[in-house]
Formats: sequence, structure tokens, C-alpha cells
Amino acid sequence: MPIEAYPHIRQGKVENHFEKTILSIPNQDSNLDLFIIASLFYRESSSLSHESTEAGDTGIRDMDTTIDTALEAGFRHIDTAYAYKNEEAIGKSLKRWFDSGKIKREELFIVTKLPSSGNRAEDVENYLKQSLENLQMTYVDLYLIHQPIGSFPEPDKDGNRVLNPNTDHLSLWKAMEAQVDAGRARSIGLSNFNARQVKRVWENARIKPANNQVELNLFFQQKELVAFCKALDVTICAYSPLGSPGMCIKMHKGDPSNVLNVLFYSMKAATQDIDTTIDTALEAGFRHIDTAYGYKNEEAIGKSLKRWFDSGKIKREELFIVTKLPSTGNRAEDVEKYLKQSLKNLQMTYVDLYLIHKPIGYFPELDKDGNHVPDPSTDHLSIWKAMEAQVDAGRARSIGMSNFNARQVKRVWENARIKPANNQVELNLFFQQKELVAFCKALDVTICAYSPLGSPGMRIKMHKGDPSKVEMPLTNPVVLKLAKKYNKTPSQILIRHSIQRGVVVIPKSNNPERLKQNIQVFDFTLSPEDAMEAQVDAGRARSIGLSNFNARQVKRVWENARIKPANNQVELNAFFQRKELVAFCKALDMPLTDPVVLKLAKKYNKTPSQILIRHSIQRGVVVIPKSNNPERLKQNIQLMFHKLEYAMQHRFLFVIKCVFDDVYICNKEI
Repeated sequence: MPIEAYPHIRQGKVENHFEKTILSIPNQDSNLDLFIIASLFYRESSSLSHESTEAGDTGIRDMDTTIDTALEAGFRHIDTAYAYKNEEAIGKSLKRWFDSGKIKREELFIVTKLPSSGNRAEDVENYLKQSLENLQMTYVDLYLIHQPIGSFPEPDKDGNRVLNPNTDHLSLWKAMEAQVDAGRARSIGLSNFNARQVKRVWENARIKPANNQVELNLFFQQKELVAFCKALDVTICAYSPLGSPGMCIKMHKGDPSNVLNVLFYSMKAATQDIDTTIDTALEAGFRHIDTAYGYKNEEAIGKSLKRWFDSGKIKREELFIVTKLPSTGNRAEDVEKYLKQSLKNLQMTYVDLYLIHKPIGYFPELDKDGNHVPDPSTDHLSIWKAMEAQVDAGRARSIGMSNFNARQVKRVWENARIKPANNQVELNLFFQQKELVAFCKALDVTICAYSPLGSPGMRIKMHKGDPSKVEMPLTNPVVLKLAKKYNKTPSQILIRHSIQRGVVVIPKSNNPERLKQNIQVFDFTLSPEDAMEAQVDAGRARSIGLSNFNARQVKRVWENARIKPANNQVELNAFFQRKELVAFCKALDMPLTDPVVLKLAKKYNKTPSQILIRHSIQRGVVVIPKSNNPERLKQNIQLMFHKLEYAMQHRFLFVIKCVFDDVYICNKEI
């Protein structure tokens, strides 16, 4: 059983516990194991309430009944929190099971959370001890910081919580680590933390965060955060994976059936007329030159640069030179040979960055048809050790990779003595690779984008029809509109867009005028109002929305719209939360009624809830849908059907979350 699938085990204190805890059921997919766990919870609020968690639920007020239903169905993970005010009831109910001998404490995985009113180092131990007393336990398996922003214990004169601006995540985390040392928590983690907050804790932690529990569902997938945490081996646990349907209907004021789902900067050397290209680029201000053994232009670049060095106009140390190991050299014993040849071609003693050009190697000899033959024995780890040796020898100042996916990057990164500095990949407006960018960013591996303009020349060359009809980033209507607004070329808009994403950009051009234009992108900034990423996804506007509309205005547009508004952009922060407007807009968004979900439910003969849960599971996300309906509880664990066709096979965990009281808050408080 692959215990490593649950990163809590990394801390080495719950491995034996977890081997006994997890119920492993072989899935119909040959390479897929389903770990079924259960989670019970209650979330309280003073402002919003409803009588049931899902439309049509009769509701269960009896904790014993809910616990009995869940444990008998096979759930073994219980998720609660100090703030849910149900720990004591859960503890009493579980003690009944322990006393009966039907289940042992070590067979369960119990999670609770530090309340935001306890977000001070000196309060952590007291609150955990109180939770343990409530639960009648000596330890919890996972203890989470419930919210990233703390609040003072005393409310203001109107009974509202007062935020504590002095919340210190690092001192708080040290106090959390002390709970692991004391044996009160087997592992520790976070909840509702963003990527920056996760990274700050992770970088300074002695005991790394095991989990980040966040809101996540079909319409709020948080792909970048999931990828970011995955890179750090921080699991993601999804609450509200069904989109909080009960809350959506409760908040909707019309017919429930009408609730619809709503820096580096460089140039890539061209092979034609290298002298002209180099002269234009260096005179324009470029100082980063990207080439490769496979481009067959290193020798010409070397001669041209030597002319500049000999003239005294520029020094070697003022340039940043990148070249790459060819695929035919993807063997440890060939790395040094190819780099030495590249250095000879370039007439240099070192390069600033040396990259593995492709993750798959080829045999040097072509087949009878003149095609490259892939080498199935390509070993990234042995190649990387040979790459590190080039840094040790002074032939490369830094090393990296090109065209590697997240899994390949992570494997090298985990085993590297010298960490990868860069991953150069194809990236442009139509192929943004947001998850890979976030993943590499979490590991401090920079992303360099080749073909940032979408390879317009290649697109026209490969198009078999009218070239004027080829869809390209450079001719995208939104890009053209922004170019007109800022009085810039479409290329400059696209380059600036990537730069503002924190990506290294290497546009390719051998046109002197365009070379000059491509570096003139530092005198303007694309404003948030342009909503480049929202307006342009795969080259066209996929959705439309509003900004600064109040609830009445949103509702009027929504009721009369053929295409429903996807977003309302408003000022909102910790001190201006606008809870009612957030809840109102959120009430117009229901994944359970999405036509695609309904179609898949019919295809697989499953409920919409089961489709949504399965979708998240196949993304590798821990899922905690809420329900207090016994029948739906059982349905939510019946996921032994063939994987959804568009998802990748991999191992996953699943957690079910139940609600036993009549009060639930849908939108996050912080």
C-alpha cells in the first residue's frame, strides 16, 4: 500500500498508525488505489443559517446517528475544528465506539484546527489541549491553523470579530511544531493559506506543513495553488467540493431551479546573418543570448561575439550565455563532451546556464528512414550528476532543464545537490502552462518562455489553408485592442504580459526593427482592469463579467442575460469583506446543475455529486464534501467506477465531510 501518498507520513511519526488506518480498496483501474477515509464537521456562523445541507435533505441533528452512518459506511477520517463547537459531541460519540470494541483509536485519522482567535504562539498549546479534552483523546493526527489572519478574543461593541494585524505565521508555526514534539499532534498544517503564505511557512519550518485545507470545486479549482503546494509535498484538502449547493439555493431569492452554474530578458539567436542580429541586439540593450548545440549556430555566435569582445565595446562578464545539451547527448558520459564542444564553438571558457534540452534522449544514429530513435534508458538523475560536475569544473555557472514537466522537474530537484535554476518551456498566450509555472515557482526554479509570440512564422508555414485565417496570439482581437490602447505593437503586449507573470521571455527575431521593439517593453504596465488572463484564454474571451456592481445591479443583469456574468470585480480585503455581496454572487454559481456534470452523471449512471467528487479525486486532491443525509453519505463513498475519460491515472485520497447542525457559513471569513 503506497503510504507515501499521504504526506503526513513524512514526519515519520504516523507510518505504523496509517498502515492500520487506511482502508485500501483496489480500483477497477489497474494502476489506481482508492483510499477511503471519512470526515465529519460542523461550521458555525452568527449570520447565515439553513435547515439542511442539500436541497431536499431532511437533516440529521443526532451526532451519534451521523457518526454511526459514516463509520459503518467505511469512513475513517474525522475533520472538525475548535470553532465548529462540536468536538465534545464527536468525542462522546467516538468513545461509545471505542468502548464497544468495534473500532480502535489508531484506526481513525482525526483532524482539528486552531481557531483564529488563538493565532498567537502563546495560545496554541492551550487551544489544542482544550480540543483534546473535548475529543477525549491524547493526540490528533493533524492539527491545522484554521485561518491565516488572527482575530482578538473579544468582539467589538457590535459583536463582530476584530482582526489582529500582528498575526505572525512564523512564531505561530514554531508553537505548532512544539505540539508535534510533545506528542499532542502527529502532523501539522494550514487552512485557507495562499501560495505566498504557504511558501513563507515552508521555507522557515523545521517540521514542514503536511496539508493546506482550502475551498475548491469545479468552478473554483485553484489549479495554481494546487500545483504550488504539490511541488512542496503539501497535500491539498478541498472543502465545499460540490460548490455548497444548499447555501447557493438558500441565498438565491428566486426559484431554486433557476440557480445556474454559472527578470531576465533575452533574445534567441536566429541562424540568418548572425552578425547583423548580434549587432542589433547588443546595441538595443540585450545581454542574454540563448542558443543550443542543436541549433547549429554556436560557432557563428561565438565569432560574432569575439568581434565585440576584441573591440572593447562589451566584456564577457556583461553577457548571460545559455546553451543546451542535445538529446543525442542525454547520457551521463556524454555531458562533458558536448559542453566542451559548445564552449569551443562559442570561443568561451564557461556558459552562464547549461540546460538539458529535452527530457527524452535519442541514439546518435538515425534509423533507415533518417529519423531519430528515442533512447528508453534515459536516466535524468545520472545526467544531472554529470551536469553538476560541469558546475564544479567551472564550465557552467548554473544548470537547468528544458521541456521538462512538473513530475520530471520534481524528481531531479529532490535528488539534486545543485538545484535546477531554470526550466525553459514553450509558453505563450494560447499555452500559458499556469500549473507548471506555479509548480516551478514553488521550488524557486525560474521559467523561461520560448515561442512567447506563438511562433507566428511556423503557424503560417504549417497552415494548409489561407494564412490570413490562422488564429495567432499576435492577431487576437483583445491583443490588438490593448496594442492600440497602449500605442504598442502586439508583440510588445504579449511580451509584457509574460514579463508581468514573472516569466523569463525569449522572443525570436532576426528582423532588426522588431528586435529593437521587443526590448521596448519597460515603459508601460498592463493594468489589472485589462483582465488579460480573464479576457483571453486560448485566444478568445471565454467569459464576461462585471466590476463594482452591487447586488441589485448584478441580479438585474443576471436575470436578463443569455450568457451569465462569470465575475464581479470589487474592492474587497480583510477590513472590507462585503460578506453579503460575496454570498449573493456566489449563490448564482452551482456546479451540481452544470450541463456537463449532468451529462457525465447520465453517462456513468452516477449522481452529479459523485461526478464532482471523482473529478477532484482524479486531480489528486483530498475531497471533503458535506452532507448530513445518510443516503448521500453512502453515495459519496461509492466511487468505484471507471475514471473520467479526461483525467490522468494516479493515486489519490478521499475524505467525506458531514454537517450536523443548522448553521453553516459559505464564504470564507478572512
